[in-house]
Amino acid sequence: MVNPGEGGIFIFSYDNVGRFDSRGIKGDFTIPLFKQSLIIKSDFDFYRHSITYQEKINIVKDFSLNSQLLYINKKYHTVGGLLYQKGLRKMINAQGYDYGNNDFWMVFIQQPFLKQRLTVMMGYILPLDIAARYTQGNYTDTGLYTTSNQYDISMLKNMLLVNIVYRFNQGKSVRSIEKEVKKDVERESRKIF
Repeated sequence: MVNPGEGGIFIFSYDNVGRFDSRGIKGDFTIPLFKQSLIIKSDFDFYRHSITYQEKINIVKDFSLNSQLLYINKKYHTVGGLLYQKGLRKMINAQGYDYGNNDFWMVFIQQPFLKQRLTVMMGYILPLDIAARYTQGNYTDTGLYTTSNQYDISMLKNMLLVNIVYRFNQGKSVRSIEKEVKKDVERESRKIF
């Protein structure tokens, strides 16, 4: 919190912010197409957060969204796809919000080798500005002053990602045996007492 002190000095402190309210809706869905060789997968979070502090209400509304269009080749175990992430979101505080995480569009392909012990994934973040922002920052309004900062994170554009995973063993296999259990049911006698 920022509070005015004597002589034009601002005092920064961590106080209990009073009442925090969070409302929204989260969800996800998966739609398999063409015998599950093409899959559309998405999750979302629409929210409204509010904080009441010293009789002043701060309200932040925002959303996040992750969507994937995946192609799966079952014969060669290849997975490829297009990924859209709208992860840049507002995180509320008592006198404003911080704006963090990132948005991007990415194409990727993943292929296993060596009897699926080695997996190689290559991804390329596309230089698209469609529904994507490349700035982070914060906003503060104390009533006495307002400040806003923004940081450029457009270095994400045209980034090439390579992920290589090698498994040295295949793990343990678990065998389960089901046994048939016979149950004897006693005949209930009909008695008055």
